[in-house]
Amino acid sequence: MLPFKRHAVLYLLAVVLLTMLSACHDDNDFPNDPNDGGEVADMTVARTVLVYMVAENSLSSFGASDINEMLAAKSSLTPNDRLVIYCDGLKDPWLFVVTKKTKAQSYLDISPISIFSGERNSASAETFDDVLSYVTTHYAADEYGLVMWSHASGWIPSTYAGDAAAAPRRSFGIDNGQNTTSNTGNQMDIADMAAVLRRYPKMEFILFDCCFMQCVEVAYELKDCAKYLIASPAEIPGPGAPYTQVVPPMFADVLNPADIAQAYFRYYENDAYGSLLSVVDCSQMEAFAAYMHDVVQEHRLQLLGMDYTEVLDYYRYDLRGNTASFTDYYDMQGLMQHVLSDEQFAEWKEACAQVLPTQLHTPYWYSNVPLSGRTYMVDDEQYCGMSMFVPLAKYDSNSYRFNDGYRKTSWAQRVWYDAEDDVIE
Repeated sequence: MLPFKRHAVLYLLAVVLLTMLSACHDDNDFPNDPNDGGEVADMTVARTVLVYMVAENSLSSFGASDINEMLAAKSSLTPNDRLVIYCDGLKDPWLFVVTKKTKAQSYLDISPISIFSGERNSASAETFDDVLSYVTTHYAADEYGLVMWSHASGWIPSTYAGDAAAAPRRSFGIDNGQNTTSNTGNQMDIADMAAVLRRYPKMEFILFDCCFMQCVEVAYELKDCAKYLIASPAEIPGPGAPYTQVVPPMFADVLNPADIAQAYFRYYENDAYGSLLSVVDCSQMEAFAAYMHDVVQEHRLQLLGMDYTEVLDYYRYDLRGNTASFTDYYDMQGLMQHVLSDEQFAEWKEACAQVLPTQLHTPYWYSNVPLSGRTYMVDDEQYCGMSMFVPLAKYDSNSYRFNDGYRKTSWAQRVWYDAEDDVIE
């Protein structure tokens, strides 16, 4: 998310609220939710959507406003719907359940359930597991959806272990453990996220309300965890999803992930910051990986040796070079356009349309990295809405060892490296 302002007064209030808020109910309050008139929670409903907010970082001020938007949309829920919000901001984490009967009208009215009181590392697989276990047990449903809300950087492995130099690198989330707005802290590896999710019912959708998450490496890692992934290959605006518009399609009688993406996209369609979004059909990912294996092996030398100057790129690594804490994020279609023949490219686009049935973009997007405050144009011919990493030699001299980390991803092992290549640990 990009830290720009929207409704400045609201955000000033949000900072105060997140700072002051603490869990104010004991575990004994459960299963009676104090926000919905004492309704017993332990009942199976049609759909539960969990919003997992890791906001103990520079995005803390956006959390309250987003929750206010969710509350404003509660009228779209049916009696068989539950919107469960886990939020770890500038105080202890807390859980809040929104139903059609919820009385709270704003953040000021919230009475959280103190199930996860005390300092927690919410960017850890352990806490993520605890929250999913609790929600699927006490808010059981026929169908589940998930929103992952925080900072993110796609497939790049998390490496933070108290090393300040590694702090900017993150896969999903930042939890600084200090209840401050610092972005130095723990992150969650995508492989660890996937390992947790596989223990629970498959999500109908996962919406990543965070930057850079629509990359093929993440999609392949999570292909067994959700039916659809909704995300951006680039940065997203600081306020993130417009939940007043996005929550209703999350709880539609007939769930259509494209409607969620469209609601998100339309809000920013005429905004100065733009919006890039796509939807992945996870059922197509394995077949697509097999197809891409053949494409990459045939054109591997071209991909590793071509001029990338004109390829659609969501992060300009070369502007920072060996000091960059992010890699290039090349749009996959831009890559294929530069290495495939016209006939091969037409075939590739057909395969891509199967795995990416929804591809949305404004003519531009706003980027705050690697240099602040830049607007870049989208080349229609190169856009599919999903990025793909190429293990170029230029990354070998970067201290973050991007290529070594990439070799360990499931996508790299499936598509780039055959058995005769170097052993992958």
